[in-house]
Amino acid sequence: MPCAFYRWAETDVWHGHLIVSLESLKQADCVVLAGSNAAYNHPRLMNELIKLREHGGHVIVINPVQEIGLIKFASPAFPIKSLLAGSEIASLYLQPIPGSDVVLFVGIQKALIEQGQVRQDFLEAHTEGWEAVLEQARSHSWEAITATCGISQAEIEAAARIISQSQRVVFAWAMGITQQANGVDNVYSIANTALITGNAGRMGTGVMPVRGHPNVQGFGSMGVTVRLREEIKQALEQLLGRSLNLPKGYHTRDLIEAAEAGKVDSLICVGGNLYGANPDSEQAKRALGNIDTIIYLST
Repeated sequence: MPCAFYRWAETDVWHGHLIVSLESLKQADCVVLAGSNAAYNHPRLMNELIKLREHGGHVIVINPVQEIGLIKFASPAFPIKSLLAGSEIASLYLQPIPGSDVVLFVGIQKALIEQGQVRQDFLEAHTEGWEAVLEQARSHSWEAITATCGISQAEIEAAARIISQSQRVVFAWAMGITQQANGVDNVYSIANTALITGNAGRMGTGVMPVRGHPNVQGFGSMGVTVRLREEIKQALEQLLGRSLNLPKGYHTRDLIEAAEAGKVDSLICVGGNLYGANPDSEQAKRALGNIDTIIYLST
């Protein structure tokens, strides 16, 4: 399902509150966490979720797999109240069919519309194109939504109620949302849901991609990508004084498959754990074993 998208107007309400800072996160009373196993990959975030739950807030987890650490998490930061018994994390745990995130968020939008919880005053003042987004949500039947995402109407409506009854909601996601063919639409659908409920432009609200090290962004900014943007290519050509008619690169999964097929003889790994990051460790072991020379750079 392609996702219609708002475009927000540039007004003073956005200044300073587009990006969710740690200070802003501490003021939220609900976090929607999608496509992230923060318990293993971002444990620092878990401390904030523990404190949010202790203050009566809610955490809605959206993840196809039920990760134990997102249900209860034992944090050494709280040795007495958390480390022994574990702290409650998920108030509501939704397990959609992989690849159906857009449909699930459109379902949440549909539930918000039917519950009369759309912040139309906010949409009219700060966004453009919102009518198309609401119409998209209205136009899909509950039968189609639930069959596609695998989540019941009652669970989707429960998520919508938690979001609408919370004063300040942060919508967070990680690579479970972005590392898909429809990753852009996934993010659009999350941002749309935040805007429908007016959860943007003030402390304790907003959208928050959960990241690890800044090299994730830095690599893309310097041109390390499967599909080099034309503007970056032209800038690099001007800097280097030569043409860059490069062959198409491999993304991670393509690289493993190419190596397994004997198509890669040399590999430079800059940080990370290419073996551990692959879902099929046996295939990764075979593939990396086929490469003649591997140069690994890491601190």
